[in-house]
Amino acid sequence: MSPSESHEQLFNYALGEALEEVNYRLRSQKDSVIAEGRGILNKDDRAVRPDIFIDDRETPNVVIECSYNANDANQDAQNRLGSKHPNVAGTPINTVFSVFIDQEFRSVKDMTLIKNQLIGGKSIRYALYQRISVKERDTKSIFRWPGEGFIRGSVFDLSLFIPSAATPRENLLRVSNYVAMRVKEAARCLSRSLSRDQQNQIAAEVFQKSPLSGMRTAMVTWLNALLLQQLLVSSGAKGVESPLSSVGGGFYHAFKQLDQWKDIMDINWRSVFKSAYVTLSKAAELSPLASVEALKFLIEGVNQISSTRLGSGIDIGAELFPQLSDDRKETAAFYTQASSSEFLATLSIEGTDLSGDEWSDPDLMQKHHLLDMACGTGTLLRAAYRRILNLHEEHHMGSWDMKKMHRDAMEIGIVGIDISPIAAHLTVSSLSAMCGTVDYTNTKIGWVKVGGELGYTGSLELFTSDYITDLLDKTVGTSSVDEKNASLHVKNGSVQWIIMNPPYSRTRGGQSAFDVSGFSKEERQRCQKRWGTLIAKKPANKTAGMAASFLVLAKEKCKPDGRIGFVLPLTAAFAQSWQETRAMVEKYFHDILVVSVSGGKALKGKAISADTDMEEMFLIATRSAEPNNYTPMDKRLLCVTLDHPMERMGIAREMARAVRRSAKQVTASTATWHPIVVGDMEVGRLSVYRTDGMGRPWHPIGTQHPEIVYAAQRLAYDGVLTFNGHHETLKIEFTTIGKLFTVGPTHHRIGHVYNAESIGAFVFYPLRDDADALGSDRSLWHADSEKQNKLIVLPTHKGTGAKGVGSEQQRQHMRSCRSTLLYARNLRWTSQSLVAATTERPVHGGSSWTTLQTKRDERLLKVFSLWANSTLGMMVHWTQGQRTQNGRSRLQVKAIKDIPCPDFSRLTVKALTRAESAFDAIATKELKPTCLAHVDPIRKEIDHAIGELLELSKAGKKSVPIIRKIWCSEPSVHGYNRQALSFL
Repeated sequence: MSPSESHEQLFNYALGEALEEVNYRLRSQKDSVIAEGRGILNKDDRAVRPDIFIDDRETPNVVIECSYNANDANQDAQNRLGSKHPNVAGTPINTVFSVFIDQEFRSVKDMTLIKNQLIGGKSIRYALYQRISVKERDTKSIFRWPGEGFIRGSVFDLSLFIPSAATPRENLLRVSNYVAMRVKEAARCLSRSLSRDQQNQIAAEVFQKSPLSGMRTAMVTWLNALLLQQLLVSSGAKGVESPLSSVGGGFYHAFKQLDQWKDIMDINWRSVFKSAYVTLSKAAELSPLASVEALKFLIEGVNQISSTRLGSGIDIGAELFPQLSDDRKETAAFYTQASSSEFLATLSIEGTDLSGDEWSDPDLMQKHHLLDMACGTGTLLRAAYRRILNLHEEHHMGSWDMKKMHRDAMEIGIVGIDISPIAAHLTVSSLSAMCGTVDYTNTKIGWVKVGGELGYTGSLELFTSDYITDLLDKTVGTSSVDEKNASLHVKNGSVQWIIMNPPYSRTRGGQSAFDVSGFSKEERQRCQKRWGTLIAKKPANKTAGMAASFLVLAKEKCKPDGRIGFVLPLTAAFAQSWQETRAMVEKYFHDILVVSVSGGKALKGKAISADTDMEEMFLIATRSAEPNNYTPMDKRLLCVTLDHPMERMGIAREMARAVRRSAKQVTASTATWHPIVVGDMEVGRLSVYRTDGMGRPWHPIGTQHPEIVYAAQRLAYDGVLTFNGHHETLKIEFTTIGKLFTVGPTHHRIGHVYNAESIGAFVFYPLRDDADALGSDRSLWHADSEKQNKLIVLPTHKGTGAKGVGSEQQRQHMRSCRSTLLYARNLRWTSQSLVAATTERPVHGGSSWTTLQTKRDERLLKVFSLWANSTLGMMVHWTQGQRTQNGRSRLQVKAIKDIPCPDFSRLTVKALTRAESAFDAIATKELKPTCLAHVDPIRKEIDHAIGELLELSKAGKKSVPIIRKIWCSEPSVHGYNRQALSFL
């Protein structure tokens, strides 16, 4: 044995013991961690000895390979992939961690000393290796993270990473798909034996309106019960039989399974088993043989989960239910991905939230509450609860009463509310499974009323009361019938942690709030009316959607220094309808962190929420004890853009740690940005955004280049051109478009195209040809990238009055709003060339263009057109527009008024004349799409003219081409357009 081997072995033993000591699961199982074990694994018909072998009895086995040489650690880790434990048939090692040992450990020859250093928090370096394909010679069969270098973390961090990474995501998806198919087969099997009326009877038992969703929902409740039953068996619960022994080939076996569930409910867990018991009773009464066959399909799913050692590691809500639910997109109620939940929980619940004594307090979950007011299937609550348990264990560092903690959490500490009974059921089930052998009485997970004669709004009713009736509690009978005990109590200013992915639905844009399955139009309208009443004096409006209302409600329920963590639509960062809600966040919260994931192709199928490719963001903040008093631009808001979505739970936690590390570093300095690094790999960047409490757009969100973000912010709000060390205050003061011009009406007031909904003063028809553009009541209605590529454009439509459409008085008023200058509302950077367009004669605006009028010198219209289509003008527009889709910028008309711009009304007559001449010289020249500004010679002419107009210095003029190139490199600008990318 060489000296290096003895040193490595010493470290292996120390690391193995340290892992056991800091991790409850490893500590509670005998021989769960074996260092330097001989004969543990076989590969290619020969025995191999892993440095550390981990078997926690719940998740697949994991190996750790350690070395003082990074290459050796990595190579050994790869070599262990695919090896097998001889006593676990057909279970290969798919997950291995490589540990690069710091050289300083060489001088320590006492194993106990090394162990104590590790437990004391001394960092180690590790990386994840996974086999994600079983195909031989597959070059993509091995996944390593990070792509370069090693993660820096404590032994406790590594102990948390191991179980969450034990099952490769690809395996989890395969199992989830298999189980989902078994659920669907079970539902079909039972449906075929039942009449439509009998199917509706089953659906009614699980509060579903349609037979399809009802049968699938019933099968999910059975699956949940079978999974917990199996978990109780594996945990040694007395009197509980395996599901397989409860179901055979005869009809009586369905009733035997019912007896088994009844026995379990007599002990506890009614909230999990009651719905399954009721629906199986009904099904067995109607068709006992089909019920048995359906149970067999589900048991196949349970066996698959057990054989792959997923156990409590699979979250039915996160991994399975989204595949089975059929109305989530209509209601804009998406299910949070498990990895996204882990990321948000890790950032939202910090070790600094409470003192060390509070974290280690055995009564932690009695004294501090966790709340989700739209809990769905409980994925976020599950992740947050796991985070709380981890921090409790980290601070306790010794034996602690897991059963007491779990009982306190289920009965007192965790509050979850939803309008769906099956969602509440799945939430209770998934939380129960985290410690399946621990019984408990009534929970604080509730199903609350929505609709009815009074138009109840679900948990939004908490705006008016601290109590809300729990229908799930009454249904499954887990507590007394006393009204107060059968209610959920959420007192204002009482909750330590609020974590949510609220519904986004609103009453416009193709979505309808309270579009609940089975609701009539009248019932939905009653809910919408009541919703409006509840938020009438709150900093939220219905146009922003329900998410804004839930954010305001969270502000009221969160205690001082409590934390919130929200998944929100990306529009929350930009839309004018969200402005007062953003202002509320800035006023009543501090330590504000906003995180988005760079979109485009990287986002496809990997969004924060399941079943949607829409762009979303995370909002994490601490509730202030008192409202924040502002001086201009003195509040720091941290905006993070990650390059890729986090698809794996363990990686999501490490990404959150990296974000928190960068946030601490930038907060402790005067830096305006900081890279987010894992190992030697930059995974994103963090930008500092200074707010003034007015709720302006949080424009650094989703951007790739912090320098350009900072330059845009300083230009828009300070009138300072700053880049790469150059700082130049422009000689002209800045104002806003609304102060410089009169912004025209929305297209809803102007009119409608001939084949659309009848609204407004005019009906518009497309022009036949260029000559047709010369008549009256012409409109620049649509954007046309092929024709609108010069500063001066032709109108697109002609308007006329029609019977039943508007009045002559309305039409005269709309005519008074016409102009020769129009501003883009819905802009495609990838195809459109103009932010502002001009016409020879005054025209109406439309759905894509809004008029800007002036009562001052008409030359201002041409000057502004030059500015808006210059690099600096486009960049300012980019800071204000919604960037919810790459390559697009959307603006509500009200938001146009607040867009910063130079106060051109202060220009001298000479300067105006010079600018008008520059406009006339460029007006008929053809421009490339805005995303190609850096290779467009005409755009450079416009920039030169603006540089002269603003009297930029020589250094300032030289910085503009660099800014132009970097701005065009932003994904939100180039939109991953092939032509645009080819020029970058």
